[in-house]
Amino acid sequence: MNRIILFTACCIIALNLSAQRTTEEQPYGLSTGIKAILQEIIVLPAPDIEEIRKENLENDQSFGPVPYAVGITVNYSLENSGVWQLLDNGGKIWHLKVKMPGALSTNVHYDQFWLPEGAKFFVYSEDTKQSIGAITSEFIEGSRGKPVQFATALIYGETVVFEYYQPASVKESPIIHISRIDYGYQYINNPFIEGVRSFGDAKPCNININCQEGNSWKVEKHAVALAIYPNGNLSYTASCALINNTNNDYTPYVLTADHCFIESSTNTRIYDALPLPGETSNASGWIFYWDYEHPGCANGPAPSTTGRTSSGAIVVANNSISDFALLRINPLQDPRFLPAVWPYYLGWDRSGGTVISGAGIHHPSGDVKKISFSGSIQNHSSSLSWKFGPSSPANSHWKVSITNGAIEGGSSGSPFINNFYRVIGQLHGGDTGCAPLTDYYGKFNVSWTGSTGSTPHSDKERRLDFWLAPGLSSPPQTLDGILKPVINGPSLICFGSTGTFTVTNPPPGHTWGCSANLTPVPGNPGKFTATGKGGGWVSINYGAEEFVRFNVALSTRFESIYGPENVAPGSSTYMYSAYFSGATPTSYLWDITGVPSSTWYSYWSSGNMLYVNFYEEATYTVTARAYDACGHYDSGYIYVYAGSKKNQEEEKEDEEEFFIAYPNPANDVLYIEINNSARGLNGNPAYNIRLYSMLGSMVLSTTTQNNTVQLNISNLPNGIYFLHVFDGVNSVPAIKQIAINH
Repeated sequence: MNRIILFTACCIIALNLSAQRTTEEQPYGLSTGIKAILQEIIVLPAPDIEEIRKENLENDQSFGPVPYAVGITVNYSLENSGVWQLLDNGGKIWHLKVKMPGALSTNVHYDQFWLPEGAKFFVYSEDTKQSIGAITSEFIEGSRGKPVQFATALIYGETVVFEYYQPASVKESPIIHISRIDYGYQYINNPFIEGVRSFGDAKPCNININCQEGNSWKVEKHAVALAIYPNGNLSYTASCALINNTNNDYTPYVLTADHCFIESSTNTRIYDALPLPGETSNASGWIFYWDYEHPGCANGPAPSTTGRTSSGAIVVANNSISDFALLRINPLQDPRFLPAVWPYYLGWDRSGGTVISGAGIHHPSGDVKKISFSGSIQNHSSSLSWKFGPSSPANSHWKVSITNGAIEGGSSGSPFINNFYRVIGQLHGGDTGCAPLTDYYGKFNVSWTGSTGSTPHSDKERRLDFWLAPGLSSPPQTLDGILKPVINGPSLICFGSTGTFTVTNPPPGHTWGCSANLTPVPGNPGKFTATGKGGGWVSINYGAEEFVRFNVALSTRFESIYGPENVAPGSSTYMYSAYFSGATPTSYLWDITGVPSSTWYSYWSSGNMLYVNFYEEATYTVTARAYDACGHYDSGYIYVYAGSKKNQEEEKEDEEEFFIAYPNPANDVLYIEINNSARGLNGNPAYNIRLYSMLGSMVLSTTTQNNTVQLNISNLPNGIYFLHVFDGVNSVPAIKQIAINH
C-alpha cells in the first residue's frame, strides 16, 4: 500500500473559529461600524436547562451522541424582523440581533435559504468579533423558486447578529427564513474567554491525536470530523469520517452511525416516514468540523484549535443491522475547497477477515480529536441489545477491546481503522470511560451488502457497495485512502526557462492549467515555460473544476513606485517605495535624472526604499531597478515635480478637477468621473485606470474612452489603495487615495 505521510501537527489560525465555506470577509457591522438604525434586540426566554438535564439523564445512551444544545423554534425573515437601512452607495443592509440569556453558544437553522448573485450574508458576535461570512450564492445550492435548508455553525456567547447586504446592482430579493436557533448549554467552552479551554470536557485518560501515540496516524486523522446536528428538540455531537470510493474522485462521502438518527425520547428513526434517503436533505442541519484538534499533547489552552466547517448533507444509505449511515456532503460545501483543510478519504477493507490491531479516532464529548488503541478485535458471534434502537444480529459487529485511551458519548460513528490503515467499521456502542473497555463497531463487510447473509439487501439505500464501488460487478476487497491532490515543483521559474511539476494523489483523468504568463510545453503535461514575468500559478483540473492551485514566482516584474509626485524644494526629505512582483529581488538600483546637475538633489537608499532631498525647482525622473536570482532585472519610474508651494497647490487643484472618485470609502463599486478639459485634452483619449494596493501591487486595471467608469471592487480586501488615472497623453497619472471598506 502506498501511504505517504505529508502532515505535521495541525496549527491553523483561529481568527474565525467556525469558518464555513465563505469568502472570509468581515461583516459590515464589525468592519465599518454600520449598525442597525434601531439597536433593537430580540430577547428569547432561556429554556429550563435543569429540566433538560433531567430529561437527558432519563434518556442517557452513555455511548451515543451527546446533547449540547436545545433548539428554540423561531420565525424570523427579512420581511417580519430586523431593520433595513439604505446606504450612500445605493445598496441596503439588514440587521437582526437576537439574545439568548445564559447561552454558551448559538447555531442557527434555516428552513428556506437562497441568495441572489452579488449579495452577502453574515452571522457574528459583536462581543467576541467572531464571524461567519460572507456566505454568497456560490456556496449555496437551490434557486429562488426552490430554496434550500441550511445551517450556520457555532457562534460563541449569548448574542448573535444576522446581517444581509445587497448592493445597488442586485435587484432580486433573497429568501432567508430562520426557523430554529440552538441554545448551547453544555460541552462548550468559549475560546474567546481568557483562561478557558477552547474545547470540550472529555476525560483526561483520552489521548490527544497529536500526542506521540498518534504519530503513525497523521494522515488518517484528517478524515475524521466532529459533527453537530439537530435531532428532535435537542442538538448533538457525534463523530464521522470521510471515506474513499473506487472512482477515487473525492466524492465527499461521510461514514457515521445510524443510531445518530434515532430520536431518543421516542426511540424512532427521524426519517423513516420520508422518501428514500437519497431523495431528501434530511441531514441539512449537520455541520462538520474539520481538523478540530489540539496542536500538542498536553491538555490546556489551544489557541490554534480551529473549526473550519462544511454545512449540510444528504443521507444516501443507512442500515440498522450494522448501524451505519453514509452521508454525502453538499457539493458546494466540499471540504476540499476550505482553506487550510487537507482532507483525507479513508481506505476500507470489506473482507471481514482477521484483524490484528488498530485504532479509533474520535471526538468524545464534543472534544478535540482523540485516539484509542486495540490489539484484540474479534467477530461478535451473538446478538446485541441496545437501550435505543433495534437489536443487532449475530456476526454484524466487531468486538473491540480498547487497551489504551477512552471511549465516551460523542465517539459514536467514529471509524475503527486496522493496522493496514483501512476502516473496518464505525462505533455503535459499549463501555464508556477509560481503558480497558469493550466496545462494538458495526462491521464494514456487513454494511457493504446490508446483510449478514450471502444475499445483499435489495435496496441500494441500505448498503454501501452501490455508492463506494459504483458500477463494479467485482469490486476489490480493499481500497487505499487518498489525500487531496498536492502539486510539487519549483517555487521560481526564470523568464524563458521551463519548470516541471508533479502531482501527488491526482484525480482520475486530470488536466493541467496555468496562468497566462506560463506556456505549457506541448506533449509534456506538467511542464511550463515562463513567457512572462511576475506571479504565476499552475493547477490540477478535473473536467471543468479546478482541484488545487500551486503558486509560482517568475522573474521579477516592476509594479509601481509609491511616493509624492509634487514636492517642495528645500530641506524636506521624501520617501519612495518600489514594488515588484514575482521573484524576490536580490538587489536594487535607484537613479534620478531630469536636471543638469546632481547637486540639485541628494539621496540615499535602503533596499526598495529611497530617501530624497530636492533642492531646485524641476521635474525629476525617479527610477528603480531590481535584480533577481535569475540574473534578470526590471525597472520602472515615477515623475516628481519640485516647485513652489503656489505651483503645487495649482497642480493639486488641476488633479482634483481632472477626475473624482466616489464613494470614499467604497465597498462594492467605485465610480470615477473624468473631466478631460481640466488638462486641456481634446476629445476622449484612451484613459488607463489602475488600482494599486498599499504594497504597490496592481489589483485592477482597465482602459476606456468613457468619462464615467465603474470599477467592481467587491472582491478586494478592506484597506487603503491608490487610484492612478492616465489621460493617454501625459505620462504622469493623476493619483488619489481610496479606502475600501466592505
